[in-house]
Amino acid sequence: MEETPGVRTRGPRNIAAGLLLRLKIHRLLPAILLCAGNALAQTHRVEMYAGYSFLNAFSSGARHHFSGAQGSLSINANDRFGVAIDAGGQYRPDPRPSRPLIHAYELLGGPQFTKRGSRNNLSAHVLFGVVHGLARGRRENFAAAGLGGAMDFHRGGRFAVRVQADYVPNRGERLYHDVRLSIGGVLRIHAITR
Repeated sequence: MEETPGVRTRGPRNIAAGLLLRLKIHRLLPAILLCAGNALAQTHRVEMYAGYSFLNAFSSGARHHFSGAQGSLSINANDRFGVAIDAGGQYRPDPRPSRPLIHAYELLGGPQFTKRGSRNNLSAHVLFGVVHGLARGRRENFAAAGLGGAMDFHRGGRFAVRVQADYVPNRGERLYHDVRLSIGGVLRIHAITR
């Protein structure tokens, strides 16, 4: 049988190549569909929070109130689990005019667990890190934790209002039991609807 130029014949090589191509497509298709399904099931991969922060802390031999700001970045692995990095800075004036502002800075990170709803999200976190403070004229760093949670009230697809409370135990010369409250806004990035 003569071959016509430009026309393919169905010889053994072409049949094997066609089967091989189909086999590769059949192997890749389920993986592609699985990835697409996971992408559609995801909600917000990244959430950024910024807001006002109030800290009740032990400083200079007594409990004092500090005001400042707090921010966090959460990267969510799925609907219920993510990793959060939290930073805060609070200040109060020193009663002695010759001294600078007394401050407390926190840098904490750890797992975050979230229960998502149509109107609000409830989350809990266990964070570990360091608290840096200036009190009694000296700077100190303490190992610390942030045990708490937050409630996000949805205000549109990408925005929410957050109310957060944390118990912040930290270890200096002794164990300090501080409490931090904050309120602010959440911006969600990489939002994929379910």
